[in-house]
Amino acid sequence: MVKPKGPKFVQYFQPVIDGLRELGSSAKPKEVYAWIAEHHDIPKEEIEGTTKGGQSKFENKVGWARFYLAKAGLIDTEQRGVWVLTEKGRSANLSHEQAYLLFKTIHDGFPRPDKTAEQDEPLSPTEDEDASAPDEKAYLNQDEIQERLVALLRSTPDKGFEEHCARLLRHIGFENVKVTGPRGDQGIDGEGYLLINRFVRTKVMFQFSM
Repeated sequence: MVKPKGPKFVQYFQPVIDGLRELGSSAKPKEVYAWIAEHHDIPKEEIEGTTKGGQSKFENKVGWARFYLAKAGLIDTEQRGVWVLTEKGRSANLSHEQAYLLFKTIHDGFPRPDKTAEQDEPLSPTEDEDASAPDEKAYLNQDEIQERLVALLRSTPDKGFEEHCARLLRHIGFENVKVTGPRGDQGIDGEGYLLINRFVRTKVMFQFSM
């Protein structure tokens, strides 16, 4: 059997995209982990194994996949803790060869360790599979965010509006958000769980309106 090109996390590029697409184009990392684990045959040793830093090997590889997809413009980490598909990401369907080429193009653009300039971008674990995926970092400019939000809402169809609302609910603490849309259910557009504190969460049904 021919070994797939590139580091092992490249195999998670398309599953991350598929998971986000199925979850309404945005989701928290643990929702993406759960979706991938449910829909793909992940080796037990990868699920249960940990890196040298104590992180799940599976989650670390998915984290590296997110990092490269974000660099490629397929994912927008607009706020810490929520992954969002971009318009480009919504239509992406990467074969392993395409995923590898995407990885290689971005990775080859990173500064090499022997350069004297400071290294701003973390290198991927091409040799050390336990290397920790970079943390999510985003600089948030409030005025720019408001302008982008207004522009998005003005140009968004009904389904897109529901997806934007689902993203907002995740940001304010909802988990397992599902947008169902009108189905003869007396106007209920979705449901989710609101985390009240570390011990209590409650199921909430919601309806969107403009």
